[in-house]
Amino acid sequence: MTDLAEGGAASGWNWIADTALDAGGSFTFARGVPPDRVIEAFGMRPASARLVPLDRVADALHDPDWLGSHPPEHYWIRVGASGGWGFALDESSGGFGWYEEDAAIGLSQGTEAILFTHTATIDTFHYYVDSVEVTGFEPLRGWERWGTQPDQFLSQMRQAGLRTDPDAERTRDSRLALLDMLTLALGIQVTREQAFGPLLTVQHD
Repeated sequence: MTDLAEGGAASGWNWIADTALDAGGSFTFARGVPPDRVIEAFGMRPASARLVPLDRVADALHDPDWLGSHPPEHYWIRVGASGGWGFALDESSGGFGWYEEDAAIGLSQGTEAILFTHTATIDTFHYYVDSVEVTGFEPLRGWERWGTQPDQFLSQMRQAGLRTDPDAERTRDSRLALLDMLTLALGIQVTREQAFGPLLTVQHD
């Protein structure tokens, strides 16, 4: 998998450049967890969720009979499942929601969960198993890792092109490298078709 580290292979996550996630947001994944439980972990009601493609979300947020029953600034998520992982994509917080960590820790009970927050200034990755943080790091500073097993994904970090040595040259976008690391290590992948197609969309009360 050295092509990724050398920047010679296209990432399966390139689609985020065409969404608000490019500027900031969060990605939450939980193995074996259905979408309704993901929604509940974020403090939202599955019964309020509707299937909406990405290009209809803005309209839905202003629909008084649906998401528009709350102010548009209330945070919202899009939820689905892929390859045995339930996931939530949060474009509304710009990566500064702060509620995502509690959701990810709760989702990890009895399984494993991931939270990756991306902002204009700092990105952070957390990997939890049964509510315990196994490893975490800032993708731009991959040599500074913490958790009970900080080297859990060290091999895949290097394969994906994340810097694990402060003296190493940066060769890839760290955000895409982190997401590619998840694909390499855990088989996590959300395709462009899934991300832009209908996903359960729900707004916080």
